[in-house]
Amino acid sequence: ALVAQDDIINGHKTEYYPNGKLMREYDVTDGVLQGSYKFYNENGVLILDQYMTDGMPNGYYRTYFKSGHLQFEGFMKEGSFEGPSKEYYENGGIKTDRNTTGPAMNASGTVTDYNEDGIVISITVLAGGKPVSVKTYFADGREKGEQSEGRMVSYWYDINGNKHTSINGVEQDKE
Repeated sequence: ALVAQDDIINGHKTEYYPNGKLMREYDVTDGVLQGSYKFYNENGVLILDQYMTDGMPNGYYRTYFKSGHLQFEGFMKEGSFEGPSKEYYENGGIKTDRNTTGPAMNASGTVTDYNEDGIVISITVLAGGKPVSVKTYFADGREKGEQSEGRMVSYWYDINGNKHTSINGVEQDKE
């Protein structure tokens, strides 16, 4: 009797590690990746889940820590990140919150970084891939400084908690 050959260029595919754990699963149409593509580590933990169109990352993109916790989530368009994305600490707290458009080298938008306590440590505004302004903060949330083209402002606080300002290295008079 004839046995139907597995169609290698169409359908749902699964590959396994030598230990028997699932390595990856994906779908192909005419030999090209289409739809969900999932990659697992040797312990069977999902570490990458992305959407493919005609063999290119195009759609959701997520990575995971070995613990299984979400590490990064964003969207790809023709191989570049586009729109909102978030990177996380392993404890689940947000590390970086990006909302940019355009390919990485020419991205425009805002990137906010957080410390592990959930406090904003910097806010960067990008235009054409270059920082237009950067605001930084101390771990307690107080302003540390601001930078923009040709202007650098830094802040420090004396023992009484009074805020002092320096612009382009020149100490400003007390307010």
